[in-house]
Amino acid sequence: MDYWRAKLWKFLHKSKEWNAPEAIVESLYKAIEKHPHHQIDTKLYEAARLAARTANRASLAQYHKEPKLSALAEQRWIREVGSDL
Repeated sequence: MDYWRAKLWKFLHKSKEWNAPEAIVESLYKAIEKHPHHQIDTKLYEAARLAARTANRASLAQYHKEPKLSALAEQRWIREVGSDL
């Protein structure tokens, strides 16, 4: 269970690092803090993962264009977050 919660925090920190909208980061923070430690919430996990994925692409899009962006976003994701795409 700790691994699952650690992934949530990693998604949150990467979202913030990659300049996700502050309202999304704040909402995720509150949801993670409020959620019981001993429970797994797949909807919260997917929301945090999606926020980080979207922020990753948006951050890279400032400097690169498609289709190169897709490969760069995937490489960056794997390198900095892990393998759960």
